[in-house]
Amino acid sequence: PPGPNPLPLLGNILSIDTKQPWLTYTQWGATYGDLIFVRILDQEVVVINSQHVAQALLDKRSRVYADRPYLATLE
Repeated sequence: PPGPNPLPLLGNILSIDTKQPWLTYTQWGATYGDLIFVRILDQEVVVINSQHVAQALLDKRSRVYADRPYLATLE
């Protein structure tokens, strides 16, 4: 996903407001879209800025991203 350009080693840590990070994520959402990729120090983070996208990825497609294998015998 798109996102702001990270600095070497630090990533995007200096761009994020530590007291109100959601304001920074909202600004990035207006610029880059509902799904944003950010690097904070050595950790890669995906920020979801839309309830519709969050439901589609985390609720409707949760079987695709889950660590547990699908067992048809449980149904």
